[in-house]
Amino acid sequence: MWRRVALVVFANLVTHPAVWYVFSQLFLIGTIEYVIAAEAWAIAAEAVFYVVAIRGLGAAQATTVAVVANVASFALGRVVAAVSPDVFG
Repeated sequence: MWRRVALVVFANLVTHPAVWYVFSQLFLIGTIEYVIAAEAWAIAAEAVFYVVAIRGLGAAQATTVAVVANVASFALGRVVAAVSPDVFG
């Protein structure tokens, strides 16, 4: 189980640079277009990674894991931004 948790955390962290440095150049941060494009990218990339890295995991399960991981990451980011607005400067 810990191996799978580590893979989920790693995959989530690996997609963050594109979300912050690529999509922020294509869309205005905070707009619905930015959120949809960035999160769709992260979910798709992570789902592909999970299918490849976790033997026996199907596409539907991998997508579910990616959605849950990204909803959690997004929610945590919103909480941090609300508590400490200067963090994401």
